[in-house]
Amino acid sequence: DYSKIFFVSSRQGSSNNKIDERTGQFFTDIYFSEKNKKGIWSKPVPVQSPINTDGHEGTLSLNRNGTTMFFTNCQVEKKKSLGCEISVSQSKDGKMWGSLNKLQIKLDSNVTVGHPSISSDEQTVIFSSDMPGGYGGKDLWIVTKWSDKDGDRFGQWSDPVNLGPAVNTDGDELFPFIHEDGTLYFASDGHIGMGGLDIYKSELDLNGIYSSTINLKYPINSAADDFGMIVESDFERGYFTSNRKTYTSKDGVVKRSNGSDNIYQFELPPLIFSL
Repeated sequence: DYSKIFFVSSRQGSSNNKIDERTGQFFTDIYFSEKNKKGIWSKPVPVQSPINTDGHEGTLSLNRNGTTMFFTNCQVEKKKSLGCEISVSQSKDGKMWGSLNKLQIKLDSNVTVGHPSISSDEQTVIFSSDMPGGYGGKDLWIVTKWSDKDGDRFGQWSDPVNLGPAVNTDGDELFPFIHEDGTLYFASDGHIGMGGLDIYKSELDLNGIYSSTINLKYPINSAADDFGMIVESDFERGYFTSNRKTYTSKDGVVKRSNGSDNIYQFELPPLIFSL
């Protein structure tokens, strides 16, 4: 019902509560906040163990009823990154999360994966990776569940498939989000855009392929980094992250942010015609 939001933050007070010398910021953890009847968000609370660890917990995705979380987990040892993988945890009430399991997909060694997005039917996961066979940088890849009940791999994930040149470039494609209607939103610094990471939209064609990409332009995108868009199922309303230095408030006043990553809400008003 969109009354709770999960997000990633490098604020002080993380599980590690130490500065990562590689980034100059605290280690990232996953937090959540709940909206009351007046539309006011509560003070963020960190998700408890075993989700948050001494490493970095990153971009996440929930299934439709909020009982399964797919998220990025990056471990660091003695100032050295050990790479990132996708972890999965389940919850009965959306508060207490169970043990972590690694997303069982076939990967080469020394490959980094992260930024998972699960489809509404839970049969597809799109993620970002630098695995061989891509177009350069980090690409978006897709895995699907085997559905042949008579086969040996029923319920297992397929081998990763690259989403192709309409989506991927020689730059980085990151932060995918699969809308309930199958539309893919993602961030890229390889497509022609407004600067930094921009948010793009790609829809499935008649063959079920993401064959074209559209830049969402201003005011969603800016000259800064814009990424991490999530969109509600029934309305053009949702959230994204940006490190833009100025923004326009609800009352139309231009304000200045601190230039770090902040979460923004957006809404596309319905078109009303008078005939």
